[in-house]
Amino acid sequence: MAPRSVPMSYQVIELVRAAIGSPYVRASDAGVARVLGITPGAVSAYKAGRDVMGLPTLVRANHFMQLSPQQLAEVQVRLSMEAARDPEAKRIWQAVIQMIAGKAAAVMLSFVLLAGLVPNQGHASETGTCVARAVYTLCEVA
Repeated sequence: MAPRSVPMSYQVIELVRAAIGSPYVRASDAGVARVLGITPGAVSAYKAGRDVMGLPTLVRANHFMQLSPQQLAEVQVRLSMEAARDPEAKRIWQAVIQMIAGKAAAVMLSFVLLAGLVPNQGHASETGTCVARAVYTLCEVA
């Protein structure tokens, strides 16, 4: 049996939780719900995969996640794919995700080649931004 993927809504909730929490105290579901303007029941439904986060909630969540417009668009497309019930609609959203990922990879490769830069992968945790590491995780879910 294939491993079950983590719902995108759940990942967004966890990014918001990390942003509003502290190193010593983990934010509660009620705290996450309060800052997003949703009910704790909605947080529970997102975490369990029973519901998919809508665009207005995602936009409010982005105040804490601080994703670029391109990253936010990819998250929204992934949410739309999760919400799609028709297999054809899911295939269409998957194609959009692949297009976005392909263009992002091409842009990054062009930047690296033009600038002559080689990313330092050994010090990702030393960047000081948990959001950057979390965004990488978001982009890798397929």
